[in-house]
Amino acid sequence: MSVSVEEICRYIEDFAPVAWAESWDNVGLQLGSSKTQINHLGLALELTAEVVDWLFSEEIDCLLTHHPLFFRPLKSLREDDPWTQLIVRLIRAEKVVISYHTNLDAAPGGVTEVLAEALGFKCEKALKPVSPDLPKIGLGRMAYVEFPISVSEIARKLASLIHFPVFTVGPDRKVKRVAICAGSGAGLIPKVLQNGAEAYITGEVKHHVARDVELVGLSMVVADHYAMEVYFLKNLKERLAARFPGLKISLFKGRSPFHPVTN
Repeated sequence: MSVSVEEICRYIEDFAPVAWAESWDNVGLQLGSSKTQINHLGLALELTAEVVDWLFSEEIDCLLTHHPLFFRPLKSLREDDPWTQLIVRLIRAEKVVISYHTNLDAAPGGVTEVLAEALGFKCEKALKPVSPDLPKIGLGRMAYVEFPISVSEIARKLASLIHFPVFTVGPDRKVKRVAICAGSGAGLIPKVLQNGAEAYITGEVKHHVARDVELVGLSMVVADHYAMEVYFLKNLKERLAARFPGLKISLFKGRSPFHPVTN
């Protein structure tokens, strides 16, 4: 059974409206026509050369990514440029690409909430609400557990979920109120502190930010950006399959650009 790209977009935008995306973001249809009928939908965190090869080998008509295809301005489409070469290849094959980014981060049941709940936390409100009238919708989440849990135990649970190394910053103590952002969350640290979080779980911070966190006494659990966000795509695949039972849906089995090395 074929489904139009427009139907896929409408389904996602019903629970994660485009208006909830950050102003700097670029979400929605990125390449192709919304009227295109598709038989095979592919899900991937982002477009890479490996993802493009996968699209062709699996005969996927439409790709849905979390990270936008067009995030930085394009000044040319040159086949001697590795990045734009991928785009030209997709255009020639009439492939469709749609991307939903910070609106999926912000949404109830979105990227951060799915991970928080899998870790056993109950979400209270967004760290950065999209508006004062919608305190539970926006980037990041304040969450809690009924019984205190140690920061090291949170780290172990996260590593088990995402199958990737996890680091801790600051004191290892038992906590109940935790903030979480499943992507690059350093910019939300002031909100984390303002909300009285005892620990912060996120996917990407710089060295000096970690030192600043140590100084203020906040505990932090830091993992891999890719690994934390791709966890959500398994959930999204199940939801799409339930909504479009006749549509073939595949999830790209990729990995982070950072490859752990063990002794």
